Amino acid sequence: MTEEIIYKTLYAILVIGGLVIYGWAQLRKNNIFMKNPSRKPSDMVSVGPLGYGTDGRSGRKGSPFYYVYCLGAAVLIAQITVYEVLASPSHLPDNNAAPNYFWFALSLFLFLVGLLNSYLLKTDTSFSDYPYLRYIVKGWLTTVLATPVIFTIIFILNGTTASPDIIADIYLFWVIGGSGFGMLGFALLGFTVHYTSKQSWAGARKKVVILAVAEFLTFITVFIYAPKVIPQLSWFVIALLYGVVMGTGVMCYKLEEPASAVTEPPDTTNGE
Repeated sequence: MTEEIIYKTLYAILVIGGLVIYGWAQLRKNNIFMKNPSRKPSDMVSVGPLGYGTDGRSGRKGSPFYYVYCLGAAVLIAQITVYEVLASPSHLPDNNAAPNYFWFALSLFLFLVGLLNSYLLKTDTSFSDYPYLRYIVKGWLTTVLATPVIFTIIFILNGTTASPDIIADIYLFWVIGGSGFGMLGFALLGFTVHYTSKQSWAGARKKVVILAVAEFLTFITVFIYAPKVIPQLSWFVIALLYGVVMGTGVMCYKLEEPASAVTEPPDTTNGE
């Protein structure tokens, strides 16, 4: 009962905290507290949470879809299965019932479909508003998709499985499970990259900080969930493999920095 209360509390904090942070930011950004708003149609359109924004950079302009919001929804949805899997022993693989990863699958679906949509629709400015988002997504997808390949190869070499159907099921299980359980870590890593990219540090120092946070989040996530979901395997081995792949992506991919963090060259036009 104590565990159930803990996860319900964490889920409530995630939902309420996300709504408060997002809502307050949008209210401030769209000048909802303007004391003397004009009656001009342009000002009326730019005011309020549904407005386009005065800078014309809002991802909602011309499109109801914004990838950053989709990522937030994916993180929250994944926590539903986190609670269900950990609070109910019927979802553990020791039982005959298959793990209920529906919400994990839906979360990953939103992640991937949103990514595809952001490339197809020019009105989605998520990657231009947050240049480092591409770095986060590439590192995350590499970890989620590549690490299960290593586990699948290990199972094949150990003779655990040889059937193509079982191999596909194992790989899909690791992809969906790894993505779902790691979604909260993905969000925390995103905030870390957001903060780090704005600092006037050397590029190597930024990546070292991001690497340290990424490895810590990886190991703590596996330490909490793996013994309860996959008790047959050593949590340290799982964390080590995920950590190696995650670290490789963090150090190899290019970190795109926002304009404010990039030193602008001096003006040589002499005012012309």
